[in-house]
Amino acid sequence: MSTIYLSFRHLSTTVRLVALLLFLLCAFGLWSTAPTSAAGEPTADGDATDEVVAGAGATFDIVNRSPSPSAYAGVTLTETVHATFSADLEVNSVAENFIVQGQQQGRFNGLFQYDSGTRSLTFQADRPYTYGEQISVIASGSVQSSGGAGLTPAQWNFKAGYVQKRCIEGFLPVNEFTPVWSSATAWGDYDRDGDLDAVIAGKPLIGNPITRIYRN
Repeated sequence: MSTIYLSFRHLSTTVRLVALLLFLLCAFGLWSTAPTSAAGEPTADGDATDEVVAGAGATFDIVNRSPSPSAYAGVTLTETVHATFSADLEVNSVAENFIVQGQQQGRFNGLFQYDSGTRSLTFQADRPYTYGEQISVIASGSVQSSGGAGLTPAQWNFKAGYVQKRCIEGFLPVNEFTPVWSSATAWGDYDRDGDLDAVIAGKPLIGNPITRIYRN
């Protein structure tokens, strides 16, 4: 090793530069011949196509919905829930992550239908809502697009039943009460819909006591 060192040290400057250049060229040649994947050659997953997937943290949104949030009029007891998305939907991610929940009846089961042409999802509950019931639609971030993006979580509420059936801005007319000689009235949210209901009890002049619950 020392002999080679002494011999190199006594070489002329020109020869030294040539030797250094040859060394650098050899090093560059080894680096540039490292294996690469050319266009059209199999990729890591074994095919020859470019992989197009959603990046980490990618999201998509609900861009239209009905019944509209905070709808309080004109919503039927069998109203269909609609949601339109900004990206194509992975339908297998919907059933457990898109929830329609009633304040009185709890979670609704039902039928989901998806139109890929319009990116629209519909849900038809398996039973009617009740008058005055607040319905919540909850779509979690576990709903996915076909490209693997997660949904921006969304929730909106509406109330079921036409106005005249829910005693908003007035009461639905009823027949006159049976005359009583003593009575009492109590107010409370009997059906848990957020509106006060009336309980009326009394003793008529003839017959048994009468108790009535009037749902608002």
